[in-house]
Formats: sequence, C-alpha cells, structure tokens
Amino acid sequence: MSLIRRVARPMLAATFVVGGLDQLRHPAKQAAKLAPRARMSATVLAATLAPTTYVGHPFWQAQDAATRAQQRTAFLKNLGVLGGLLLATVDTEGRPGVAYRMHMVSRGAERKAKTTRRQAKHAARAARREARLAARTAHDALT
Repeated sequence: MSLIRRVARPMLAATFVVGGLDQLRHPAKQAAKLAPRARMSATVLAATLAPTTYVGHPFWQAQDAATRAQQRTAFLKNLGVLGGLLLATVDTEGRPGVAYRMHMVSRGAERKAKTTRRQAKHAARAARREARLAARTAHDALT
C-alpha cells in the first residue's frame, strides 16, 4: 500500500468515525434533527432501491441454479427493505396524516357552509315575516 493511501484512508474515515461515536453518545440529538426528514428520506431511498433491485438482481435471467438462488435471495432481501421503506414513508408516528387532515378541513368547510345556508334561510324567512308585519301595520294605519 502506498504512503498516500495509508494517510488518506484514516483522513477519509475520521469524519464517519467521529460522527458514529457522537451518535452513540447522544442519540436523541441526532434523532431530533433527522425526524422531520425521515419520511422524505425513506421515499427517496425507496425510489432508488426499486430500480436498483430490478436491474441489479435479475434472478429470472440467470442460467446457473446457484447464481439464480443467490440473485433471488438478494432480490428478496432488497424487496424486504423496500417494504420497510414504504412503511416508513407513510408512518406519521401516531399523528394524523395529511390526507386525514385535509378530509377534516373539507368536512369542517362543508359544515360551515351548511350552517351558513341554514342561517341565511332563517334570516330570509324572518325578513319576509317582518315585511308582512310592516305591510299589515301600514295598511291598518291607513284604514
């Protein structure tokens, strides 16, 4: 191994080693930073893993039985990871998801519109009643 490689490898690894040790010492600090991006990260990983799995492990094309079994195992392993990533993309950690929240907003708007229509109908009815009463009063006053 050349001198450059002996020096460059530890330099390259230093940031990963220090980051890993920091993660082991303070796991909550890193988790708090990554939590908002977990679903997006899982989505991106799933989007890249699907074509990689299809192209990288085509067990259906292997001629040799041992190669086919090895490729199928790798394919199914990646498929399992993909399933976990898909679950992570929809996981809301117990909080309502966007679809549910939008449904509740539209439901609230429908209720508000229905209430407003009902109030307008009652106001129109009361206005007609008041107009009839005013007309009767004016008629009675003239006669």
